[in-house]
Amino acid sequence: MAIIVLVGMLFSKQRNDKNNKAATSSDEQAAQGEAGSLPPRTLAYGLIGVLLLLSAVMYFFDRKDAKQIIELTVWDASGTSVQYQVYKEDYAEGIFTTIDGKQVRLAQTDRVEISGQ
Repeated sequence: MAIIVLVGMLFSKQRNDKNNKAATSSDEQAAQGEAGSLPPRTLAYGLIGVLLLLSAVMYFFDRKDAKQIIELTVWDASGTSVQYQVYKEDYAEGIFTTIDGKQVRLAQTDRVEISGQ
C-alpha cells in the first residue's frame, strides 16, 4: 500500500514540475524521442493493476490453505484415542472446532497427532 502512495506522490511531483516549466510544442517533444514512451499515468495504472492481481492471487491461496481439512487424533492420559476432522483455520493450540461444529478443548495431558488428507 505504501508503494502505491509513493508512486502517486512521485507522479504528482512530476506533474507540478511540468506545469512550472515552459510548455514545449508537440513537435519538439516528438523530436526529442518522447513519443514512443508510455505516459506516467499508464505506468501507474499498470502497477496498481499488477498489485491488485497479486493481492487477489495471494488471498485465493490463503483461503484455499485455510479450508484444507486435517485429521486430528487426540490421545488422552489413559491411552485411548479419538479422531476429528478439522479445517486448518479452526485449529488453535489446545482448542479447535470440528467440521460438524463441535468445539473441543484439550487437557494439558492430551497429545495431538495431526495429519493432512
